[in-house]
Amino acid sequence: MLDKKKIVVLGATGSIGVNSLNVVENLRQEFQVIGLATHTNVKLLLEQSASHRPQFVAVTGRNLKIAEQAAFDELGITVFSGENSLIQIVENADYDMLVNAVVGAAGFLPTLKALELKKDIALANKETLVVGGELVIHAAKKNQCSILPIDSEHSAIFQCLVGEEKESLEEILLTASGGPFRTLEKEQYASVTVAQALNHPNWNMGKKILRP
Repeated sequence: MLDKKKIVVLGATGSIGVNSLNVVENLRQEFQVIGLATHTNVKLLLEQSASHRPQFVAVTGRNLKIAEQAAFDELGITVFSGENSLIQIVENADYDMLVNAVVGAAGFLPTLKALELKKDIALANKETLVVGGELVIHAAKKNQCSILPIDSEHSAIFQCLVGEEKESLEEILLTASGGPFRTLEKEQYASVTVAQALNHPNWNMGKKILRP
C-alpha cells in the first residue's frame, strides 16, 4: 500500500481550496490533509477541519472567538493566527505538497519557505510569481521541487504541454477571461481612459501606482 501524499492547503475556504478538498474527499486513499488556512471564514474552516482532521490550521485575518477556539481544541487541532500564521503552518506541519490558493502577495513568502523546506508546490496564487518569480524558480531548482499550476488558464497550458517536445511549440494563445473592453470595436481602443480600464465587470482592480 502506497503512503498517502500529505498536503497543506492555504486558502482552503476559497473556490480553489474548496475544489482541492473535494478532490481529496474522492481520493482519501491517496491524500491526507495536514494543514488548512483561511483569512476570515472560520465557520467553513471548522467544517473542513471536522471532515479532514488536519493537525494544524491558520487564520490570518482575525482573532478566534472563544467558542471557535474551543471547537478546534475539541478536534485536537493546533491553531495559528495573525499575519505570520501562514509561515507558521508551513514551517511546523509535516507534509509533501503545499497547495497555495491564497489571494494576493501574501502567498509569496509561504511558497518560498516551503520550497526552502524542499516541498512541492501546487500553485494557484499568481502573485507569488509576480512578486518574486526569479527567487521562487531559483529555490525550486535548487531544492529540486516541482511547481504545478492549478489555476484554470495556467493549468490548461501545462496540461497541453505535458509530453510534448519544446521544439514542436510555435505559440501559446491565452484568451482573456473578460474585461471592460471585451465588447469594444477595434477603432475604439485608441480613446479608452484609465477610469474605463479600472472598471472591470468582475473584479475590483484598484488603481495602481507606478514608480520609476
